[in-house]
Amino acid sequence: MRLPEGFAIEKALTHGIPRDVLLRVLTQLSSTWQLSLQGLEQASDKDLQAAAVKALKQKSGLHAQFVELLPPSSPPVAALELLSAVTDLARGTRAGPWTLQA
Repeated sequence: MRLPEGFAIEKALTHGIPRDVLLRVLTQLSSTWQLSLQGLEQASDKDLQAAAVKALKQKSGLHAQFVELLPPSSPPVAALELLSAVTDLARGTRAGPWTLQA
C-alpha cells in the first residue's frame, strides 16, 4: 500500500474537494479551533491545498473534524479509495503492492 510521492493522509483527505467546499470547511475549522487562517479566499488553489494540509495537522490533528464538516456531496474521494484498497488487500481481493492514483 503506497501513497503517491509527497502525498500524506492530509492530502488524501483534501484532494479533489471542490474549492468552495474546502474554503467553507477551513473557515469553520479556523473559527471553531482558533486556527487564525486568513486570506484563504485570495489564495491560489495550490496555496489553499497547502493551508488545508497544514490546518489538519494543528491541535494534535483535526482530521476527524474536517471529514465531519464535509457535506455528503463532497466526500474525501482519495481517502475513500485508499480505505477501499486497504480493505481489499486485507481480504485478498486485490493484489499488492498497490499505489493510490491521484
